[in-house]
Amino acid sequence: MATLEQIERQIFDREGFRVRLVPFANATRFASYAFPVMASNAWRVSEWKTGRLAGYLAQIRSIDVLRGDGTRIRTDLRLGALRDSYFDAYERGTLALAPVPAPPSDNVVHMRPSQRRP
Repeated sequence: MATLEQIERQIFDREGFRVRLVPFANATRFASYAFPVMASNAWRVSEWKTGRLAGYLAQIRSIDVLRGDGTRIRTDLRLGALRDSYFDAYERGTLALAPVPAPPSDNVVHMRPSQRRP
């Protein structure tokens, strides 16, 4: 079992975006976020909520999905665009959510998800 903060962190680590979960008053422990890979960039936020958060709906009163700058999204974005907002916020120096990652030690070229070829 996990706390709400642990679930939010697990979602960020797996999916690449932050959420704010507001539980019902009697909900204190939750199942871990059990998905082994991130959802497709082509999914919309509404599809992600329906597909990945269905097991939490009995315990969660509201779910806010946050852009890279920390503002709540108000439209149904594609996950790729949402993830790009984190890259953009990091690139502009406004992302203070995680420590600066170490430079890659391999010779792999790292690209934004929107630049990857299928």
